[in-house]
Formats: sequence, structure tokens, C-alpha cells
Amino acid sequence: MKRKQNERITYKECMTRQDISKYAKAIGFPLVAFAVNIWTITNFRAFGTELIAPLSAAIWVAGLVTGLILPSHRRTTLNETVIALVGYSVVLMGLRYALQLISGVSTEMLIASYGQIISLTGGSAVQGYIQNILWISAIMVPIGFIGMQAKKLVQFRRLMAKNKALDRIRSIRETNR
Repeated sequence: MKRKQNERITYKECMTRQDISKYAKAIGFPLVAFAVNIWTITNFRAFGTELIAPLSAAIWVAGLVTGLILPSHRRTTLNETVIALVGYSVVLMGLRYALQLISGVSTEMLIASYGQIISLTGGSAVQGYIQNILWISAIMVPIGFIGMQAKKLVQFRRLMAKNKALDRIRSIRETNR
């Protein structure tokens, strides 16, 4: 059997289940994080669009910039970004639901359930505490993540400068022998 000269030999390799699961995880997890974040933003209405959306975008941008500048840390940076976004959304939604549960509770109900005397402003104080925690979480989580990524960039630059200096010293030693 002779082959025609025009005929090309091509090799096909089928995707295994492991390959498919890797692609599904690489695409699926960021999409799930994005969907959870969009759900959180829409549930918070104006608070979500004016505060949560820009801060979530800042988390995405910090992860993107770190991943682009440090190619050796792309996988960990992507994982940290997705985990930070999902955690951010879950914490905010948890605080929102807690605030909804507490909003119907009066001081008399708290006195009856705890069996001790609570000041008349205690019922509203609990709501105020949760609302303050919500505000602090909404602002500080993105700032903490951006700070973490900035620290990673600075430490990587210092490590690279240190390694260059040590390589220079080693090369000087080797040339003097």
C-alpha cells in the first residue's frame, strides 16, 4: 500500500476525563464566583451597585494584575481571587440575612429569650452592630485582598533582587578560582 503524497498524517488524541475535569474546574470555578458575586450585588440593590460592585471589580483587577506580573503564581493567584470573591459574597449575604432576622426582634423578645434584663435600646443596638459589621466587611475585605496581592508583588520583586545579587556573588567567586 502506497500513500498518496498529498495525504497528511495527523494524530488525534482524545481528551480524558481528567482533562475534561481540569477544563471544567478552570472555567467553572471563576464563573461560579462571578455568578455568586452578581447575585450578591443584585440582592443588595443600591448598596450593591454603588459599593460592592466596584470593590468586587477591584478584587478581580488585583488578581488579574498579580497574575499577569507574576506568571509563576498565576494558579495560586486565581485560586485566591476566586476564594476571596466567594467568601466576600457569602459573608455579606450572611450578614444581610442576620440583619433581616434581627430586624423583627424587639427588646422585650430579647429579654424573654435570654432571661435577663436588657436596656430598652438593646434591640436596636444589635441591629446597629450587625450593620456596622456589614459596612466594615464590605470595605475591609477588598482592601485586605488588594493589600495581600500588593505584598505578594513587593516580596517577589525583593526575592528576585536578592537572587540576582546572590548570583552575582557566586559568579565572582567562580571566576576568582
